[in-house]
Amino acid sequence: MDAARAAVRFCCPNCGAGLRASSAEAGTAVSCHLCGEAVRAPHKPHPRECDLVDVPLLPTSAMSAARVGVRLLQVGVAVAIVEYLARAAVVGYWAFELGPAKVLSREVSDMRALLFGAWLLDLALVTIRVWLQWHGYRRCEPAAAAVRATGWVTATRVGLVCRVTGYVAWSLPLGLGWSQTEGPFVVNAVSELGRVVWLAGLVLEFSILFVWARLLTELGGREAARRVSRHAATAVIAVMVFAIGTMLAGIVTVLALRQTDLPPPRPLGVTRMNYELLPPEGWSALAGLIALAGVCAVVLCLQYARILFALRAGLTTPRD
Repeated sequence: MDAARAAVRFCCPNCGAGLRASSAEAGTAVSCHLCGEAVRAPHKPHPRECDLVDVPLLPTSAMSAARVGVRLLQVGVAVAIVEYLARAAVVGYWAFELGPAKVLSREVSDMRALLFGAWLLDLALVTIRVWLQWHGYRRCEPAAAAVRATGWVTATRVGLVCRVTGYVAWSLPLGLGWSQTEGPFVVNAVSELGRVVWLAGLVLEFSILFVWARLLTELGGREAARRVSRHAATAVIAVMVFAIGTMLAGIVTVLALRQTDLPPPRPLGVTRMNYELLPPEGWSALAGLIALAGVCAVVLCLQYARILFALRAGLTTPRD
């Protein structure tokens, strides 16, 4: 189904100009582009042909801006992939040099300067990605306004700010090279709060999927929107699987540590957990979590990239 069928076509009763409105605007008053008369958009197309050619659902300027915005978002996905690979390389080198138990306890030994530099590089990549996403979403606002979805874009930008703010707070102790017992209580508390803010931002940022679904419904029909919905559902499932896997791995690790007669861990990481005494089942759970995190990250990047490619294709499809 093309854009002409997805939108509602009707005629201006004042001048006979052909009009087009999105399905979200059905039943509301829209302004005629020729005479300026306020016309109520019907839920079904008019049965008669209009005298004049109708205007496109999305203005040319909005289409052009959205294409640039989607391109910025695609570059942002590429930067995110580089960002995740750099993190994996640094953590892998850290574990190779000092052992995985030191990594879990945030023991840095003589690698403090190296890890601090890696943290600064990571923050630089995060800043670049956020800049690309912020401006990409802003350029998509006019197109979102055409389908009455600007509120979702606003929520997405709020989520983006929450994610970057929460991540900086969350990673602060690690960037400064503080172990579980070295970091001040306030810093550990801010770090845990940052984790919650980051998660809330992630949930809010998923709201942009509603904008893409609405746009593609109008541009490419319901089948295109269904494809986006399937991609989005896969991404949500990946996040849920990772969250459940993290919870199960944490439970197995804590139970395994308790079998070593160590005191149970206290909140905010103020008590050091001796991971060197972790039995094989605990390491197996953690290894499985790392593998699961890698798979989920690949799924998330792949599915969001597919959504953006579908949207860009819809924005560049010639109109009849």
